[in-house]
Amino acid sequence: MFLWHGNVHQSLQRIDTLVELIEHDERVPESPERRKLARTLNELYDYLESNRDLIPDYGNRRRHGEAISSSIAESTVNQVISRRS
Repeated sequence: MFLWHGNVHQSLQRIDTLVELIEHDERVPESPERRKLARTLNELYDYLESNRDLIPDYGNRRRHGEAISSSIAESTVNQVISRRS
């Protein structure tokens, strides 16, 4: 929800909290999935931190009738996601 509204700061805080829980919570058993999730969250954190000025407020765009996506962008996202799985 935070990213939809372009609130990168809040998103980074949430991701940081999740990483802390995953990496340091003894109730979560050590596993390859746990390490992969922590690595993926850290990559997302780094991406958002590096591109924070480029993250748009999609809610605001939608309210003003502006485009928020294109089929080309959606296709690219789907390709990236399918490669990471």
